[in-house]
Amino acid sequence: MVAMRVLDKKLFRDFKRLWPQAMAVSLVLACGIATLIMAIGAYQSLIETRRAYYERYRFATVFASATRAPQSLARDIAAIRGVSAVQVRIVKPALLDVIGMKEPATAKIISIADNGQPVLNRFFLRSGRLPHADRKNEVIVSEAFALAHGFKAGSEFSGTLSGHKVMFKITGFALSPEYIYALGPGDLVPDHSRFAIIWMPEKQLAGMTDLEDAFNSVALKLLPGVEKQAVIDRLDELLKPYGGTGAILRKDQTSNAFLTTELTNLKAMARIIPPIFLFVSAYLINMIMSRLIELEREQIGLLKALGFSGFEVAVHYLKLVFIIAMFGIIIGFIAGTWLGRGLTNIYADIFKFPFLIFLTNPAIYVLSAFVGIFASLVGAFKSIRAAAILPPAVAMKPAAPPIFRKSGIVGRLFDSMFSQLTIMGLRQMIRWPIRAGLTILGTAMAVSLLITSMFIAGSINFMIDTVFFSNERQDATISFTQSLHPRAEFAVRQLPGVEATEPFRIMLAEITFGSHTQRLAITGKTDNPRLSRVLDLNLDPVSLPTNGLMLNERVAAKLGVRRGDIVSVKLLEESGYETT
Repeated sequence: MVAMRVLDKKLFRDFKRLWPQAMAVSLVLACGIATLIMAIGAYQSLIETRRAYYERYRFATVFASATRAPQSLARDIAAIRGVSAVQVRIVKPALLDVIGMKEPATAKIISIADNGQPVLNRFFLRSGRLPHADRKNEVIVSEAFALAHGFKAGSEFSGTLSGHKVMFKITGFALSPEYIYALGPGDLVPDHSRFAIIWMPEKQLAGMTDLEDAFNSVALKLLPGVEKQAVIDRLDELLKPYGGTGAILRKDQTSNAFLTTELTNLKAMARIIPPIFLFVSAYLINMIMSRLIELEREQIGLLKALGFSGFEVAVHYLKLVFIIAMFGIIIGFIAGTWLGRGLTNIYADIFKFPFLIFLTNPAIYVLSAFVGIFASLVGAFKSIRAAAILPPAVAMKPAAPPIFRKSGIVGRLFDSMFSQLTIMGLRQMIRWPIRAGLTILGTAMAVSLLITSMFIAGSINFMIDTVFFSNERQDATISFTQSLHPRAEFAVRQLPGVEATEPFRIMLAEITFGSHTQRLAITGKTDNPRLSRVLDLNLDPVSLPTNGLMLNERVAAKLGVRRGDIVSVKLLEESGYETT
């Protein structure tokens, strides 16, 4: 005990002398731990928030659409084995005229039961009240759209729905699990000022869209463990005579797919960034301990000569490493918790969750502390081991000078090419290759941290330049709810200020090759498009083939096809028309 108290006094003096270096290492270690806690904590919190949101507001499992299906078909759909709930509804696009906006906004209008909330995909009413079925044109709008335009309960705006001019009156604002990521037609990212979700009583919406006693959209909730593909096949069979375009699972639903991708990226951040910080901290600890032990070589020999064992010397230096690690862990815990809450709130605001569940899982902190201590011990292991096994007699002697050897022709060549200082540096690297290699790797990791934090801005700028200046070069895109005659292009070309037009058509299709099937949108363009171009990997425009189909690499990889292969294409919007 007396021996340990003596070493503890030395430990206190060492830390007092080395505290600036120790705190620098602790801060680097804290960055790694904070990033780990932030990313994993935010990921788990958002996963739990999404799960609770989907469960409380009965987010559907299967989605499908049709042109016009009779309400009586809902009974047949409900009779499908494995279906626990069915919600048939009317979903229609609309153009909105909002004061202060030059271009029209777009909206998706969804019918709700005249007596209240739908069975599935229930919305969270943030404020206001439900619209009355007997009061004309009362609606609920998505909260993000209302905030973007400063709407309040009672505000009014006009729109065009199925060719009818309608004046909508807002009764409340809502959020929906179906539109956590509300992406408007043709948008790359959500624009809440230009795209709205509107809920309207079914009786009124049916009268405006000529869908009385009919529906064009259906959502299903399935029982646990049911064979989902069998349900989809049967649902497609029932909807096919009524213009069904094919059912999709929740994982392919637009909002859920985007949210899942973002959460996957957040999880990946926890795997990539923290190890870099931890490796740099391990390298710094190795550098500090190796130099400290080298400077205290004679003291180590004297301690051992006085009866201190190698184990006691090793524990002494391990305590110093542990103190450095504990400072980093404590700072990392505090910073990680604070940053995790902040990041979770940012994601919750972006994705418009009505509530937020922030988890403080003790396992995350235990894992973070473990990896922090482990990284510190790995960095200090070699130096402490050398101090523990160093014999007293050898330790009290000065270190043996390095052995110099002539390097022959190579040495004379180096002498003629480099200065003496450069040659001395090269000799040091050759003499201690592991130390030099770790130094290089540690420096590389530090630089990689800087690159990791800054490359996103450059990547986004490159993507924007590529998409809007090389690929999609048009100033405006006009989309129609149905296909039009080619003479419609001539009418658009006559609009004031229009210099050039280029028609296109997008259709939902199912491509099959062997056992692989991919559902996607096929875009039909002119042979040599000038506005909306197709680019190769060198960003050069590509001429489209007169026959056949051009796929991007990602889709081709999923299907396993190569140039020249024959695939089967089923156009889901043309009564199941198939071709090869």
